Amino acid sequence: SLATAQEEKKSQIVELPPNLEFDPRAKSSPFYGAEEVVQTSRRTKQLKKKVEGQQVAPSAHEIVEDDDDDEYTDIDDDADDEADKQRVLYDLSTKADVPRAIPLPQRLRVPIMDFKSGDEVGTIHLSDKTFGCDPVRVDILQRVVVWQRNKKRGKRNAGARTKTISEVSGSGRKVRNQKGGGVARAGHSHPAHWRGGAKGHGPKGNIQDYTTKLNKK
Repeated sequence: SLATAQEEKKSQIVELPPNLEFDPRAKSSPFYGAEEVVQTSRRTKQLKKKVEGQQVAPSAHEIVEDDDDDEYTDIDDDADDEADKQRVLYDLSTKADVPRAIPLPQRLRVPIMDFKSGDEVGTIHLSDKTFGCDPVRVDILQRVVVWQRNKKRGKRNAGARTKTISEVSGSGRKVRNQKGGGVARAGHSHPAHWRGGAKGHGPKGNIQDYTTKLNKK
């Protein structure tokens, strides 16, 4: 019935707790994909009915002044309007459905397409342990892809090592006088910005391991 439908629609509207802050654009938010409910204050509804020519009966806590403009002066309405502005409501019925998988066993048979012609050239059978879940765990698939890419990347920069100032061959004497030469002051002859000098912030021979762990479950 109509009353039951209205009750179900109201039950889908959830208020954001005032002590929490969620960005509805973030996928981790419980309100991701839900539309924000635009609230209409009581005074706005009264003015709208007044414009349409309907008679609005004032409530017990309203004070009606018989002025030329026939305006409503109500302190309680201002407090209610301020409270409505602070409330944030979301309609959960507008959220997108959880992506469901194709029913088995059609899900495990994926066609192989030719890029040039666009024709189907074969069929590949997927593992039911990975692709036989409902709904599809996209987060687990993403973790597997990251694990495979990191495993392929493996270990890099094994054994690469550059010399520091103390390791570069050359004398440590002062190359010129501190003052009077008209050029920049200099100490030893192998700083990082000189030709034949040391390497600033170079690799130290550490092995960079990019592999990550992935549980078998």
